[in-house]
Amino acid sequence: MYEFLELIQIAKDYYKQKGETQLIKAYDNRDSLIVYPKSSENRFGASAIIIDKKTGTINTFFLPSKENFQLLRESTEIDLQEAGYGTI
Repeated sequence: MYEFLELIQIAKDYYKQKGETQLIKAYDNRDSLIVYPKSSENRFGASAIIIDKKTGTINTFFLPSKENFQLLRESTEIDLQEAGYGTI
């Protein structure tokens, strides 16, 4: 099981390869962490990722999706900028 800071590092490594420089927020739930880069916030079809806490596997997190909206409702939002984890 990956710890929160390990999941954030996975997200940073992923987005660094994509040319992103900031993470804006994450949604933490029981099985996964959903992470948004700053440039993708509030954009339809934003390129957020979902990271499995057990395996560290990364998948694209698309909206709109009934299943993904449910995941967001069941998650706790974390402002990564405010928490000091936003810079890649």
